[in-house]
Order: sequence, then C-alpha cells, then structure tokens
Amino acid sequence: MLEILFTESAAGGLKYSKNYGKGEYRPHTAVAVLTEDGKQLSGEKLELYKKETEEKERLAWEKAVPMNIDSSDIAVLPFALSTGDISEDYPGEKRLKYFSQLMSIYPEFVNSNETEKWFGKMQANLDRVLGAVKDNQPVRLWYSDNPDELCGLYHIVYLIDKLNPRAEIYTVKLPAQYVREDGSVISYNGWGGVSREEWHLHFKTEKMMPPFKTLCLTNWRRLKADNAPVRAMLNGMIHSLPEDIYDSFIIKEIKQ
Repeated sequence: MLEILFTESAAGGLKYSKNYGKGEYRPHTAVAVLTEDGKQLSGEKLELYKKETEEKERLAWEKAVPMNIDSSDIAVLPFALSTGDISEDYPGEKRLKYFSQLMSIYPEFVNSNETEKWFGKMQANLDRVLGAVKDNQPVRLWYSDNPDELCGLYHIVYLIDKLNPRAEIYTVKLPAQYVREDGSVISYNGWGGVSREEWHLHFKTEKMMPPFKTLCLTNWRRLKADNAPVRAMLNGMIHSLPEDIYDSFIIKEIKQ
C-alpha cells in the first residue's frame, strides 16, 4: 500500500516515526535546561533531569505500537495547493510557474532549472501514485485540516476517481487537538508538526466510504472553479479567498 502525504515535513516525519517502539529502547538523551535567573545548574541536577527524561522516553517507547511502514512505500505530493492557480487537473506549466515565483526568494532556487528538477520529482511521485491506482493497488492518504493537506486530499481523490472510480482508498485523519496523558492539550497544524512518539497514536486507518468521497470531489470541483489566489479554513470548511485575506492580521502584528 502506498502511503501518500502532502508536505515534505509530513513525509519526513512518517519516515522518522514509522518504526517507533520497535525493538529494545536505547537511551540517547541530551538535556539542555534554561533557568529564569540564567544560572547554570549543577551536574547533579542535570543528571537528574536526564534520567527523568530518559525514563519518560523509555515508557513511551515501550507503550508504542510500531506502524511497520516501509520507507519505499511513502510518496509525497507537496504541491501546496492552498495557494496559487489550480485550474489544471494535472499540475503542469501553470503550477510550475507559480512554484518558480514562490521559490525565487530562496538562493538555491534562483536558477529556474533547480525549481524544474524539484517540480519534476513531485510529478514523478504523482505518476507513481496514479500508476499504482491504475493497477488496482490500495493507497492510504494522510491528511488534516491544514489547507495544503486538505486541498491535497481533495485533489488526489479527484484524480484517482477520474482514473479508477473503484480504487481502494484509505485515510488517516489527524485530529486538530489531542489530550496527552498528563492532561496537556496539543494543537496540531498538520502532520509535519507531530512529534515522533505520537505518530502511532493517530494511526487510525479508515476506508474511504462513498459519502466522504463525494464530499472530497464536490469540494475540489468548487475550489477549482473558483480558482482563487488563496484557500483557507474558516468555520470548519475550506473556502476560496482573496490574496489580501491575511493583510489585516499582518498589519495588526506590525503595529504591536
């Protein structure tokens, strides 16, 4: 089964976390402590912090259920579809042009050839996914309410349905918030922000049923028809928005 993720950080996180809890725990803790008064802690206290941290890690490791996913089955489709032109079914020249503008602020992507190479890898991953679907191989889609991941989900379901309406699709939805055993509440902004020891806790696969598939297809067609500059979550639903949607928030922060 191919594991499909929609950001580079999410794909990297899954590769790093997929075997968490497998085998014997090996201590590897490094501790840094910042104090309010700026004074350095004694070696004895640092050693105590280290032992406490290692014990927490050991317990988490032993409780974990390894996902046993093969790295070779992980495919990333980081097309960043929450912004830019999405009028193309298959990301091509228009999406590449947008990426060239987006990545031009980074020195390593000043050369257009580098952007084309990077974009070509994304297209190759997409071709691999579509090829697997055509051959009736099951796929699993990892998504959240993060706009890039949600748009990525809608888009790939749209492409899969056009190619093979009977394709076997599974999903793993990341909750927006999670309550840890110690009572602390964690808010997530996508799979890329999940810590290594918590990936397996959210590894709850569901088969995509027709109503949810219809929802994905309907939403993508709506977003694609709008083809707005920005897509973002508002009141639990993803909307097409103008490019200045965030300006008021930015100005407010600048004034502060």
